[in-house]
Amino acid sequence: MGKLVAITGVPGVGKSTVVRFALEGIKEKYEIINFGDYMFDAAKEAGLVEHRDAMRTQMPLESYKVIQELAAEKISSKSKEMNLILDTHCSVLKPQGYYPGLPHHVLKKLPLDLLVVVESSEEGITTRRIKDESIRKREEPITEQQRLNRMYAVACSVLTGVPLFIFQNEQGKAKEAGDQLRMVLEGI
Repeated sequence: MGKLVAITGVPGVGKSTVVRFALEGIKEKYEIINFGDYMFDAAKEAGLVEHRDAMRTQMPLESYKVIQELAAEKISSKSKEMNLILDTHCSVLKPQGYYPGLPHHVLKKLPLDLLVVVESSEEGITTRRIKDESIRKREEPITEQQRLNRMYAVACSVLTGVPLFIFQNEQGKAKEAGDQLRMVLEGI
């Protein structure tokens, strides 16, 4: 059975860059997957959405919950075969308000070994968002969402009994953050 590590943080916090540095020279191999990609594939296959942001803005909450579970089941199955780093969000802003990205019904399906929260300064995140055109436009207030992500992550850790690692990815220090993450990954 492989290891399953969830890494979370607001868009623009630098998760992908930190993970890339963390996996350089690590003994075990990990595949990086995105929870939202699995959800989008399931939602599109079910004819619920045509583009990814529609899941967050247009999909009814009950359908959203079902799609989350379908994605979690596929990820759980894949984690039996290999080590995975699951790029995801702890909170998702829907028209009804913030919704947990890893609610209890999803956590029950995911055999997590570690939960990681990457944080950064609002200025650092804003700078990354401006430079990275691949980041979809988001309206969430950065400070509020980071605070909520931390609270949701703590709840996930309590519900699952999985260790929680929180660290800062400051501007220009992604390699150092990656080194920190590598040490944690090698310890699980």
